[in-house]
Amino acid sequence: MEHKPIYILGTNLSHDGSSCLLKDGEIVAAIEKERITRVKHDGGNDFSTVKYCLEKEGITIEDISLIVQNANFEKDEIEIDRYKGDRFFKKDIKVPIVTISHHLAHAYSALGSSNFESCNVVVIDGCGSPFAQCDDVECETLPTKEHILHTPENFWCEKMSIYKYDSNNGLKPQIKEFSEFSHTRREENFSMPTTIHSIGGVYQLVSNYCFGNMDDVGKLMGLAPYGRVNQFNEKIFELKEGRVFNDFSWQRFLDKPFSSYDNFKNDFQHYADIAYCVQDETEKALVYTFKYLEKKFPNENWAYAGGVGLNAVANAKILSKTDIKNLYIQPAAGDNGIALGCAFYGWRKILKQPFKKHDGSSNFGKKYIKQDIYEDVRLQIVQVQNYIEKTAELLSQGKIIAWFDNGSEFGPRALGYRSILADPTKKGVKDFINKEIKKREDFRPFAPAIIKEEVSKYFKNDMESPYMILVNPMREEYQELLSNVVHKDGTSRVQTVESHTNPNFYSLLKSFGEKNSMPILLNTSFNKKGMPIVETLKEAVAFFKEVPIDYLVLDGAIFSKIGMKMNDLNFNDKVTQKIVDFILQIGLPVFKETIKEETFLPGVLVRNGGLAIDEERLLYPGDLLHEAGHLATLTPQKRVEVYNDVSKNAGDELVTLAWSYAAAKYLNLELNILFHDNGYKGDSSWLVEHYRNGGEMGLPLLEWMGLSYGYKRAEKEKVQSFPAMQKWLRDVI
Repeated sequence: MEHKPIYILGTNLSHDGSSCLLKDGEIVAAIEKERITRVKHDGGNDFSTVKYCLEKEGITIEDISLIVQNANFEKDEIEIDRYKGDRFFKKDIKVPIVTISHHLAHAYSALGSSNFESCNVVVIDGCGSPFAQCDDVECETLPTKEHILHTPENFWCEKMSIYKYDSNNGLKPQIKEFSEFSHTRREENFSMPTTIHSIGGVYQLVSNYCFGNMDDVGKLMGLAPYGRVNQFNEKIFELKEGRVFNDFSWQRFLDKPFSSYDNFKNDFQHYADIAYCVQDETEKALVYTFKYLEKKFPNENWAYAGGVGLNAVANAKILSKTDIKNLYIQPAAGDNGIALGCAFYGWRKILKQPFKKHDGSSNFGKKYIKQDIYEDVRLQIVQVQNYIEKTAELLSQGKIIAWFDNGSEFGPRALGYRSILADPTKKGVKDFINKEIKKREDFRPFAPAIIKEEVSKYFKNDMESPYMILVNPMREEYQELLSNVVHKDGTSRVQTVESHTNPNFYSLLKSFGEKNSMPILLNTSFNKKGMPIVETLKEAVAFFKEVPIDYLVLDGAIFSKIGMKMNDLNFNDKVTQKIVDFILQIGLPVFKETIKEETFLPGVLVRNGGLAIDEERLLYPGDLLHEAGHLATLTPQKRVEVYNDVSKNAGDELVTLAWSYAAAKYLNLELNILFHDNGYKGDSSWLVEHYRNGGEMGLPLLEWMGLSYGYKRAEKEKVQSFPAMQKWLRDVI
């Protein structure tokens, strides 16, 4: 009997909304809402993310066995068919729906992908669910349940939770700490955005103070190393009895809130000093918390989630200043990871199934078909065969690459599926990418991606960091050479890459290392300030055309912008040069190289949608126009598939003759350059006379392709007739 898969859908209705689909316990689809709607941190309604996951797997809602959901401050009042808009589900849906609380979802998100048989799970974030909505308070609570229940006006919400897990007994809460919401206390200048004693809330508050918003609190971590020790020497947290409390008094010094970027730059040191203090105090608070928990609940294995877990600097301090042996930090530690936890909760807790071993990949997005690009945009295809080796070569030449490979990664970091890449040794590349491509602040650092087996050569700690969620001090002897990927404090937010999790990106790093002696690339997300990471091919192409990125690698093919030269394309013969410049101008790639194989026409090889030219073997420059005509009159997808001999039938040859004649007229070339005596089966003189006397052989096909018009059609359209061209490249599928 054929096995029917068990599908579980997890969905997050909080900010940073997301959905995740499990098939027999393994993630087969997951997407953040912002990737679809193109609105940073978009959340609430989950119609688009649920639809995305189902479409990726090719199933309907009737195929789902269970739905598990979470919203930060709502539970029983969540409607099946509506939540901040229509949902994908209908009221009469037959699939059971379970709603769970916030920290529980965070905990399962880390647990389900950690591969630990037993561990402790810690959740620390800005704010979790209200006490009344929590499913997991059958443990010690801080403050006591009695105190919380007697002061409901304080609106107590989750602040920190620790759980213990083993495969026999499941996940059990050990301590849950709650904090009053910010309405209970208002400071003169800035009020806490969440609960008043939240570590994440303090970080959000200061981010808002320094940058005028909380859209990218991670910037504060990047600003901190520019601050000075003891310049803003305030005690932010009080640490006592294993707990962290906001001291409040420090907030009175927040007297210059962000008003404009110019003011920020003018007062840069002030904001950097505050950022340094807050980062330092956050690290101390987290190390204190983990030391206390480790002593109270000893375990070799720890899993960690919640938005605070995205602080890569603090994470490294936790590892270096505690005795924790194995720390797994869920890569989408913020609320975008909630959907994963909901799905894993359904699999493990409700269906009582054992966790499946996770392969470490975060590549859960859809794959897109390149035909979409051929239909909608005109790009210059540079290379298809050996594209990884060629990309490494381009990077070694100092080119900046947009890398779009397979489905998107899930989470806030670009991990080699939607990345902008560069040679980290190229002088000034960090400032150039920040200013001209990312359009963001110049103090923000970039991460190095490196093959895992080489990490200890360049960095002091030989540790895995596959998700860019830990910093690692760079060895001093490499800091000057790799200054583009080392921060002011001498650390880097490293991504270690393995072949089994991302084979193409790993191969690119290896190939680059063979050419450049260092298997390291600058890796940053494929987007700019305020923009979610690109999801689709069309978004990738649109952004590529907008900014000064040199090449775009799309799932096995290299593209450049129309008219861009691949390398030195200077030819000694003036006619050859004129023809090559024209071919580039219309959007076909040209390669100057030595051709060793036999070609249909001497010195010219049709490949990768363009022409490779061996100047020493090229006998007749006009042959370039003829072969370009063959390519130009093919459909875009066929154009990249042909190799060497492109003429398949008489029709192909006729339309090519008409196209190349029109090109020769456009370039004011003598027709005997195109129709030379040693070609065209002895008919070259006849062809010259035919077209010189107004002949239109091949025109009907050009007209059918929309490339040129005969006299009657041109008169009707009020345009010039053949040999004038309306466009040079066929773009109809």
